Amino acid sequence: MILQQSWIIVAAVLYFLDLVKPGALLLTTACSSFFLSGFVGLVSDVSNAKEGKSLIKKYKIENKIKKEIFKNIEFNELEIRNLNYSVENKQIFKNFNLEFKKNKKYLIVRESGKGKSTLFRIIFGIIKNHSGDIFINKNINYKDLSDKQIKKIISYLPQQPTVFDDSIRNNVNLWDKSIKDEKILEALKKVNLLNIDKQSLDTKINPDNKNFSGGEVQRMAIARALVEDKQIIIMYEITASLDKFNRKSIEDLVGDLNKTVLYISHTTELDNKNFDYVIKL
Repeated sequence: MILQQSWIIVAAVLYFLDLVKPGALLLTTACSSFFLSGFVGLVSDVSNAKEGKSLIKKYKIENKIKKEIFKNIEFNELEIRNLNYSVENKQIFKNFNLEFKKNKKYLIVRESGKGKSTLFRIIFGIIKNHSGDIFINKNINYKDLSDKQIKKIISYLPQQPTVFDDSIRNNVNLWDKSIKDEKILEALKKVNLLNIDKQSLDTKINPDNKNFSGGEVQRMAIARALVEDKQIIIMYEITASLDKFNRKSIEDLVGDLNKTVLYISHTTELDNKNFDYVIKL
């Protein structure tokens, strides 16, 4: 504004000294207004650009720090806070709170159809349309994690495992060639599949012809989770199709795992010593 006024005063003095014509005075006044308006706008744009650049730089730094924190999460605890979830106006969870600690084994029981599988699907990140929060290590919110990041620390074993029309090896290592046969055989041995040796890892599993029993396939799925070696394993009714002997061997295996295990079963005794806690939902 001050610059524009100064420009007009200079133009007026030149006019009274008869150095410029009246039209030139008007043109100078108009041009000064146009020029100064553009100049002020340019200064404002430069200022906004600098501010925007600063914000982008800050965002990139914060995003880089967040990615570094989430890159390799060392799990210590998982906390569910005020979880609410409904299906077709039926309340499954209301202000629900629960906490899981590192390397502890949790036997979770509840009546059929009362939300056991729903809880695990929420923890595994399959169900997202719920309210409330889930935190890892108290400061990492699930909302800041991608599905890939969640699955990097959690294995989920459903009651009906996924089987591929492929070799035993590829069904256990999921085509990850970095996993050695020795590690696969060790996992298969732990789940009591003692008849599978290195040569028979090439044996093809045929889901249609069912050349392996349901119990054998389930134990292969458990071996798959052992090979994945993630920090948390969710096991949903994984022993439902097993006989008493194999069920006990799997429960004993769970007790020996150096991992956090969330285990749902309607066949496991509540006083089973392989579990640190029994949670009744």
